[in-house]
Amino acid sequence: MSKTFRTLLTFAVAASVFGYFRAWYTVSRLDAGEQTNITVTIDRARIRADLQRASDRVRRFVDHRPSNDDNSASLDYGGYEAFSSR
Repeated sequence: MSKTFRTLLTFAVAASVFGYFRAWYTVSRLDAGEQTNITVTIDRARIRADLQRASDRVRRFVDHRPSNDDNSASLDYGGYEAFSSR
């Protein structure tokens, strides 16, 4: 149970830091006498745009990958053949 909680907490902190640096949300503070108001503003349009951009990049990557059926596609092994028959 403790390991699961730590994993979830680590994921939440990583997602929070990533979201903050991607400007998905902002945190503001307003001091009014004895009260302090903290406001978290979430930019849904920015999150949606970043998710769409990531989806497009993954789609482009998958579309441009050579298929297994393509015999003309060869992999570059830095000048070495993968299965040389020497």
